[in-house]
Amino acid sequence: MKFSAAGMVIAATLTFATYAHAQMGTGWMLDKAVSPAQIECDGSLRPGLRVTVCTASLRRSTSEHAVDILTVRASGYEGLEQYDKAIQDYDRILAIDPGNEFATRSRCKDNAYLNGLGDSAGVQCGDVKNTKTSNQ
Repeated sequence: MKFSAAGMVIAATLTFATYAHAQMGTGWMLDKAVSPAQIECDGSLRPGLRVTVCTASLRRSTSEHAVDILTVRASGYEGLEQYDKAIQDYDRILAIDPGNEFATRSRCKDNAYLNGLGDSAGVQCGDVKNTKTSNQ
């Protein structure tokens, strides 16, 4: 069975609305101190839904929230073992915030997984400098 992109967005929106209502009631919708992009793009969502919701949030967010949204979406890609897409998000983060150590370490780790090295290779990503990955 194939689903259209609009159907997927509607399903993600309904799923999120149900989740948000269950977690927070309805009062959060009126709170102007919380960005809708930050509420929707939630690291506790399962990876596939996290990627979908964060992608939608990224499209309508301001640049000040982009790093947070990209970080959460990258973790969704990691959960789906789509390390190449996670690396692309970390590259975007580093273009915005070159000193972001979390993105640098995560990109290193994901590049190791992408190249079949994983944790067993003893890759030390904590000291890696901000350099491009070998697949770019």
